[in-house]
Amino acid sequence: MPMRVLVTGAAGFVGRYAIRELQAAGHSPVGFDRTPAADLPCPLVTGDIRDAPLLRDTVRRIQPDAGLHLAAIAFPPGAAEDPLLMAAVNVLGTVAICDAFRREAPRARLLVVSSARVYGSPSSPVPLDEEAPLAPDSYYAATKAAADLLARRYARDFGCPFLVARPHNHTGPGQPEAYAIPSFIRQILALRAQGGRGSLRVGNMESRRDFLDVRDVVRAYRLLLERGTPGCAYNIASGHALTIGELIERIAHLAGVVPHLETDPSRMRPTDASAPLDLRRIRRDTGWEPRIPLDQTLQEMLTV
Repeated sequence: MPMRVLVTGAAGFVGRYAIRELQAAGHSPVGFDRTPAADLPCPLVTGDIRDAPLLRDTVRRIQPDAGLHLAAIAFPPGAAEDPLLMAAVNVLGTVAICDAFRREAPRARLLVVSSARVYGSPSSPVPLDEEAPLAPDSYYAATKAAADLLARRYARDFGCPFLVARPHNHTGPGQPEAYAIPSFIRQILALRAQGGRGSLRVGNMESRRDFLDVRDVVRAYRLLLERGTPGCAYNIASGHALTIGELIERIAHLAGVVPHLETDPSRMRPTDASAPLDLRRIRRDTGWEPRIPLDQTLQEMLTV
């Protein structure tokens, strides 16, 4: 059944893909973002996610059937620059949107996007299901864990039909260069333009990451809004992790470049790994499976 969906963070990288996914499925998204975006293919309310009165007024006027809460500071190093801002946006912003829906659209579903980083980097021999303990190992992950817990608390304490998504890293054409894969691609394309001469600046090559295509992730969000069980959290992952070193090798191979690697101390982070995730819940409730291979995603990003 078609839904009117309020999408926070609509003008961001994931938000734009989410809007297209919702529209393709017959839904009517309305965006909310602090950044004006005349090119957004849907109505947009401009405002700050921390502005609780504005959020309540927006939800009251729009009367959405559902909400997708993407607005966040999603770049982990940003915590070092302004931890107060990250906490305010990721935690208080989540409370503000949850409370707006609770008071102004109590029957509307709300999917709050958390992160698989809330599990930390456990060395688990088996994939973790959604009941595994949350053990965030960074400031960013801690703010997402707080938002995750608060959204599910609203569902339990107030009976709100809220859900939580815990996706692993996702990428695709148009992702900002501050993130790892677009940064590597930009550097590798520059090396190719120079005939393969020069160095690729890298950080920790041993960390392992599970990467998804953003289009698979927003399809999961749409399916969860349509079919997910209120009060539940849902893992979203490809199920295939690789080291940063292996990732760079894939990108370089697809680009036809053999780069010289140069360690950049500013890019170094402790060795960690994406938690292996159990996907049975999202498969059972929505039928979701990732469809787009990582090499396809990388090739598209190389040719954009």
